[in-house]
Amino acid sequence: MSYSKIKYYIYISLIFLVFSNSYANDSANEILKDIISRYNQNISLKIVADVNKTKTEMDVDMAWLGNDTLNVDRKIWIQLKEPKDLEGVNVWIWNLRNGKIKTWATKPGSGKKFEISNNKNNMGLDLSFIQLDESILDGINVVSDTLNYNDRECYIIDFYKMRKDRKVGPLTKFWIGVDNYNIYKIQKFDKRGRMLSKVVFEEYSDIGFPEKLIISDVKKKTKTSINIEYNDRIDFNLNDFNPRDIE
Repeated sequence: MSYSKIKYYIYISLIFLVFSNSYANDSANEILKDIISRYNQNISLKIVADVNKTKTEMDVDMAWLGNDTLNVDRKIWIQLKEPKDLEGVNVWIWNLRNGKIKTWATKPGSGKKFEISNNKNNMGLDLSFIQLDESILDGINVVSDTLNYNDRECYIIDFYKMRKDRKVGPLTKFWIGVDNYNIYKIQKFDKRGRMLSKVVFEEYSDIGFPEKLIISDVKKKTKTSINIEYNDRIDFNLNDFNPRDIE
């Protein structure tokens, strides 16, 4: 199995978690808290992406459990439809309440389940970039400026980490609309200030969720175009979110 492929497809499936349309006081942490709170619901979607000129299609269901369980906040079930070599692969991602993430996948062809949460050959997925969770509030978040972006007035929220009593960053910049709190751009940087990647949100639906976005990897010089369709079916069977062999 190509772990690099599954890594990228799960990256795509989770990128939407930074989407939101919220209303809060204009301080960085209050804005981020409201964005985080918008994840607390069931969501079903179809993702079609052009990954390095290869079509990728997947169905993604996300079940919000909240206080219904002792240790899991959210369970995600991904079913890959394309590309052909990964058709039928299932992936399960559990967001644990302690901040950890557990991940399982099935092998193409055999459908046998295996866990990749702590495997040295796992996906190496950087969820801190694509998924806003409570851990981002442990850093330092600052509204550093208000700038115009594509004729929209945007707050710039800079995210820093503390290392040995020293503030490092900004490691991430969020461009958030002043009037509607939609996220329009996310930039990720290394500690020297060099941009590593960028996500641009080009279109939003009437309910405030993105329908089209572009992911640019500066180092690899690649661009991925993503289109998202949202489904009304959110009355999930929670048994589907439990990792298992698929015949």
